[in-house]
Amino acid sequence: MATPMGNSRKTMIAKYAIISRLVVTFLQILLNNLIPDHHADAFHQDPMQNPGFGDLCIDLLLGGFCKWDGAHFLHIAEHGYTTDRMMAFFPLYPGLVRALADTLFSPLQMVMQLRSVLLVAGWLLNVLMFTLAAVVLYELTKRVCKDQRIADIAWILYCFNPASIFMTAMYTEASFLLLSLSGMLFLEKRRYLISTIAFGLGTCARSNGIVSIGFVAYHTVQLSIFVFAKMRSPINLSTLKKVCRIIVVGVTRTFYSAAIILFPCALYQIYCYLRICNKEKVISFQKILEHGMEILFKRANNRTSVLQTTDDVPLWCSKSFVIPYSEVQAEHWNVGLLNYYEFKQLPNFFLALPVIILCLYGVQDYCSLKWDHVKVLGLLQPIRKDVKKTDDPISQSEGFYSSGVFVYLVHLLVLLVFGVCCMHVQVVTRFLFSSSPVPIWIASHIIQSSLKPNGVDTPSPELNGSVQELIPLDIMWRKHLDWKGRLLRGYFLGYCVIGVALHCNFLPWT
Repeated sequence: MATPMGNSRKTMIAKYAIISRLVVTFLQILLNNLIPDHHADAFHQDPMQNPGFGDLCIDLLLGGFCKWDGAHFLHIAEHGYTTDRMMAFFPLYPGLVRALADTLFSPLQMVMQLRSVLLVAGWLLNVLMFTLAAVVLYELTKRVCKDQRIADIAWILYCFNPASIFMTAMYTEASFLLLSLSGMLFLEKRRYLISTIAFGLGTCARSNGIVSIGFVAYHTVQLSIFVFAKMRSPINLSTLKKVCRIIVVGVTRTFYSAAIILFPCALYQIYCYLRICNKEKVISFQKILEHGMEILFKRANNRTSVLQTTDDVPLWCSKSFVIPYSEVQAEHWNVGLLNYYEFKQLPNFFLALPVIILCLYGVQDYCSLKWDHVKVLGLLQPIRKDVKKTDDPISQSEGFYSSGVFVYLVHLLVLLVFGVCCMHVQVVTRFLFSSSPVPIWIASHIIQSSLKPNGVDTPSPELNGSVQELIPLDIMWRKHLDWKGRLLRGYFLGYCVIGVALHCNFLPWT
């Protein structure tokens, strides 16, 4: 049950999150109009025909938010998927933007063109998603880390994180982060169905949402082991029935969760295949389901059909099993294992180096102190086994070294390895900050330690129960920090400002 103190703190978090988006928007207005755009080899939308006064105002205020991938999302929201290349961009965010433009913001179409209305809707949607994500991050951090101060530092750092520009521009980062954090928080509360739905919606926004299946599976195994460990009764028929029931429930929950999470992504891949390989323009939901069932039937019977490709159909369409998203990424962006490892890309590796170092430092620090927990994969110490739903999750502060952090560290490490080895490495910064809370937790742990004279992580108090005692500017500007804290703060603020300047002018910040 929410308390007045909790509601006051959440209101404060929402207020500062909105202020941070207004600051980023102001910087974008200033830098986008002062610095000329770089002539980048990237997708550009056709110039707007006969723009009115309202269109010119929106371009002046928000024009820097539809660069790089943002131009693709804006085009999809306006015209739909018009080329094969567009299929690399998942439909949730542009679909929501178009729905808002046609409903809530439809009156604006009387004073400006659809593209401008879409840009306004996209910006406001991301501000809302970013703000909600800040509150959810705070709640998740408090529950997992069991540390009030870590939770407070986390949302402050989040408001000006190094990927900040991408959480305001026409990108999926804010919506995907909100859905991912919500799924994690509901899973921590053991609300499995809502958690699975949130994770499933995430796969409508980004392909790496399917990795969240691991959270559900891990939590189920961990909970089952805890239940087994508490069983004191001798081995008999009744005990065996109880064990079988636990196993069946766990397997069933994992299966339906995986199905719900994978289903949206699978439907979109079938849609892409029909558009690209079969050249179908109008594709109904029934057609997608029928094609999906046909694929399952053929694979179950070891039967595969090879599509005869033509000049306008990609060669990969002839494969017996294909994931269109991966093929489009490889064809148009050369995405693949170690494909980006070229000498000319060395500057981009330097851009990604800070977040790589930050994550590896956090993993090493956690493993060195919690090795007994890590070597058993955290399975012998179920998270919050003694905490009921009504208990205070921060009754015993543990901070970054909480046993519940382990599974999130594994998730981060998987994303980090994949990002460094298989993606355009400059994308790793926004990829990690929009997919996992752990980079923020590591940074919060460093900041917290740097505020203490001996650098020892000790349980933090409730700040005397006063919301007013927390001043974000103390962390981001005035508070005395050691060299690690100052370096980290400089990284967050520096990348936040530099990212806005480069991204909104088609300079290499993608």
